[in-house]
Amino acid sequence: MERKAVRVLSCGDVEGRLTVLFNRVQNIQKKSGPFDLLLCVGEFFGSTAESDAEWEEFRSGAKKAPIHTYVLGAAGQHTVKKFPGADGGELAENITYLGRRGVFTGVSGLQIAYVSGREASQEPAPAHCFTHKDLAALVAPLTSSSKFRGVDILLTSQWPRGVWHYGNMPEVNIKSCGSGAVSNLADKLKPRYHFAALEGAHYERLPYR
Repeated sequence: MERKAVRVLSCGDVEGRLTVLFNRVQNIQKKSGPFDLLLCVGEFFGSTAESDAEWEEFRSGAKKAPIHTYVLGAAGQHTVKKFPGADGGELAENITYLGRRGVFTGVSGLQIAYVSGREASQEPAPAHCFTHKDLAALVAPLTSSSKFRGVDILLTSQWPRGVWHYGNMPEVNIKSCGSGAVSNLADKLKPRYHFAALEGAHYERLPYR
């Protein structure tokens, strides 16, 4: 029996603008759908009273996300309190927090590896950061098999440092952009697609060789 293809949408920093996001998703669904799920990288929540009020409408069930939505955890201290710890869980109907790091495998077999937050510059790491131990714990079970050929999708909040090498240049400050640890992670996990955010710019790299 042939496996049904999964159609995925992705977006960068939402920053609490949920109504804008989901209105856009509905328009895309009408024009080009149906899509099966939405993957959000970067900061999902905002830090204003307006964004808190908007989130409460979804959290309470007054509004509902029109598509299964999976989000990464906090990328800054100001949104840490919006997430229920490191292990992930449902935040509202149709909105799921993946967790600090791990692998999500859908019923279709689609394999999504993810790491929330920013690379830590200190130990112990703040709740919105990841450490080299987090990345090692993610990589080891996946790459231990000789049959491993890479994950389907990798989600990170930070860009991989140097992603522009041998490719087209992004419109960002390349001196301060990205994480070397994320670059190393992408090298090891060999994702077919890698989505990242936090730089306030759209960048689609030429395919890796």
